[in-house]
Amino acid sequence: MTLGERAGLSTAEAKWYARGMKETSDKTRLAELAAEQADSVDPKYLEWVEEKIAEGREQMKDQSKRIPAEAVWEAFDLEH
Repeated sequence: MTLGERAGLSTAEAKWYARGMKETSDKTRLAELAAEQADSVDPKYLEWVEEKIAEGREQMKDQSKRIPAEAVWEAFDLEH
């Protein structure tokens, strides 16, 4: 069983989540994006964040959908 299957994801969804970040050569842009910013006051964004938190909490109630940290480390070839 793959990591995606254990999480209840289709192959396409698992590939989407596992895609790598693109490298960038624009250090100024990266520094700008990494700079501290004020918290958002956009009500749509704040509602989206609350929905994501609620979804995550609901998913955590189902023990069978939890993925052990060791499985994640192994899937991404990370040392632990």
